[in-house]
Amino acid sequence: MKKTNYFKFLLIILVLTFITGCSSLTTPSDKADLIITDIFQVPTEDIIYYTIENQGTATASATTSFLYIDGEYKDSDLVGSLNPGESRTESFWTFTYNWPEDCTGASDTIVIQADVENEVVEDNESNNTYMEEILYYLIIVI
Repeated sequence: MKKTNYFKFLLIILVLTFITGCSSLTTPSDKADLIITDIFQVPTEDIIYYTIENQGTATASATTSFLYIDGEYKDSDLVGSLNPGESRTESFWTFTYNWPEDCTGASDTIVIQADVENEVVEDNESNNTYMEEILYYLIIVI
């Protein structure tokens, strides 16, 4: 009788483990997913702006974005929490970039990286970086 009860108990544990395991495989993950969708400047200002979006299914907690120009760190920006589907325009207001005067050479590569310190648990950690190249054109009028 003891062996039968032991096997019934073992069978119940196996069935519960299987059911729990299967249900967790089909449940979608509730995670945030931060992406940068745009980098821009207002013509009358020397501030770099960017748009950050949470394309995930959970709220993203407050985090930090970094600005790099030609691979060199320039500034950081504290970003407040973002609800799923929410996007917001942010800026690196403590750093000035006067284009074209500050352009080094023929172009500058501007990179913004969201969630630099991995503070937000995300569905995709590899899509947090956005890059744009700004070309400097010198127009000579004769």
